[in-house]
Amino acid sequence: MQALPAFSILLVRTRRRMSPGDRSRLVRVASASYATLTALLLWQALRGQSVVAPDGGMLPALAIWALATVVAGVVAGARRGDQTVAPAALPPLVME
Repeated sequence: MQALPAFSILLVRTRRRMSPGDRSRLVRVASASYATLTALLLWQALRGQSVVAPDGGMLPALAIWALATVVAGVVAGARRGDQTVAPAALPPLVME
C-alpha cells in the first residue's frame, strides 16, 4: 500500500508541470493497476501457483495487465488541462 503514496509524492516532485487534474488521473490509473495486480496475484494464489513460476494462464493475464496499465497511463497523461466536472447542484431540502 505504500506504493500509491510514494507514486503521488513522486508526481508532485516532478519537474514537469502537471495540473492537479493530471496528477489525479495518473494516481487513479496507478490505483486501478495496483488493485488489478493484487487480484491477479490472489487468483494465482487460489490456484496454488508459485509467484516465481507462473503457469501458462497467468503469463497472458500479466501481459494484458501491463499493456492496459501503460495504455491507461499514456491516455491519462495525454489529456491536458484540468477538466474536472463541477458537482451537480442539489435541489433545496424541503421539509414538510
